[in-house]
Amino acid sequence: MKEFRLTQLDKLTFDNRFIESLPPDPSRENRRRTVKKACFSFVDPTPVKQPRLVACSREMLQQLGLDEQVCHGDDFLQVFSGNRVLPGM
Repeated sequence: MKEFRLTQLDKLTFDNRFIESLPPDPSRENRRRTVKKACFSFVDPTPVKQPRLVACSREMLQQLGLDEQVCHGDDFLQVFSGNRVLPGM
């Protein structure tokens, strides 16, 4: 597994009120299915072999408190493609 160095992305915090207040599906299977008595399913992202940047929103970077340069790094590609999951995601 690839090792990652800490970046400003690691300082992001996540508001998890949604998952803390609603019932989850107990299964983590990544397949289409009927989910009963649950509001959402936890699913791990499928890795992408060669992610590439298609677009990056300056406005959203500002809202997240990130420098514009962050979107040009491999860490950004790994996190926003789902190859790297940050704590709390």
